[in-house]
Amino acid sequence: MQKRLPERIQPYRACERGLILEGDCPLSALTRLAGVLCESNGSVAAVLRFGYDEEHNPVITGHVEGELTLQCQRCMAPYTHPIRVEVRLALAHSVRESEGLTSAYEPFIAEADDASLYELIEDELILNLPVVARHPEGQCLERIEERLHADVEPQRENPFAVLKRLKSEPGRD
Repeated sequence: MQKRLPERIQPYRACERGLILEGDCPLSALTRLAGVLCESNGSVAAVLRFGYDEEHNPVITGHVEGELTLQCQRCMAPYTHPIRVEVRLALAHSVRESEGLTSAYEPFIAEADDASLYELIEDELILNLPVVARHPEGQCLERIEERLHADVEPQRENPFAVLKRLKSEPGRD
């Protein structure tokens, strides 16, 4: 069992120290992501390295991985969605400062001395959710067929069919 990641960090100081953080982030602490999840129990694991790139920009690299319980939009049943996000962020004090960063990194605006590590992880997960959540191909087909057959009412005879038969009988005019 890994240790829990700290909720807040000082990212610039962490880069100066070359800090490497490994641990879990509880899904229940990610309130914006919780609106998309069927269940928010459990956690995601992260490995984040703080340091400097070759141009001496402060950067955060690593990955976040875990399993999220989403609602399949095809059959409406919950399913487990494995997720792995590669993190490549460059720190900036402002949006203006972030405009000069290399395109190899996404900007992470840290205006204050400390920042929420949980929000950073949550942002990365939200950005990497599937556009339409659904089971892998073929895994929810049986459930769809069950629901279709359950929703179908027995077909009733059209009340005007009797009139049509009477009219089409020979000798009836």
